[in-house]
Amino acid sequence: TLKRMDAGRMDLPDNHYDIVMAAYVVTAVPDYRSVVDEMIRVCKPGGRIIMLNHFSNGNKVIAAVEKWISPLCKHIGFRTDLALHTVLEGTCLMVVNKKKVNPLRFWHLVECVNKKNGQQPVFTNGFALNGHS
Repeated sequence: TLKRMDAGRMDLPDNHYDIVMAAYVVTAVPDYRSVVDEMIRVCKPGGRIIMLNHFSNGNKVIAAVEKWISPLCKHIGFRTDLALHTVLEGTCLMVVNKKKVNPLRFWHLVECVNKKNGQQPVFTNGFALNGHS
């Protein structure tokens, strides 16, 4: 079932999903914090949250260009100056895998474990299974 809803206020149950995926979302919403908080809420403790997104670059020259074009990009609904550490700051997410993707390598595939309630993931074939199920 596909439902249309606000990603910052999802009509989905708490602690329900083993994996939550957000592709090209975090830097394209007005309130990325509420979106990340909602992904954490609906993901089971120990589950995976995967983000495919552009995050600001660690290269100082590229980061300067991203900051310079940021006002224009914000005007069209996209942030170029949002850092991954800013997105994750204050959350219970632990990055377990991060790699640059796409030909220009400006986008990242970031895999996090939802460590709410101090839950430790159980790994099977590279995936965390909740409740050992």
